[in-house]
Amino acid sequence: LKDIPLPADVCFIGEVGLAGEVRPAGRTMMRLKEASRLGFKKAVISKRSPKDDYPMETVRVSSLNDVLGLFLKG
Repeated sequence: LKDIPLPADVCFIGEVGLAGEVRPAGRTMMRLKEASRLGFKKAVISKRSPKDDYPMETVRVSSLNDVLGLFLKG
């Protein structure tokens, strides 16, 4: 895993629980606006984050296994 580079334009916003679940972080819209301003094009967020018209493409995940699945394809 340590030798797999992540895309430079993807950010991750959420909290990880002890069982690997990805929980929403507070102020999701504010965080995504700032990430967009900094040049990020896509964000990985919790499936439980509020549904909104976010300023960038979002991918919703429920666990770290979902996140790994996104980047280990190929």
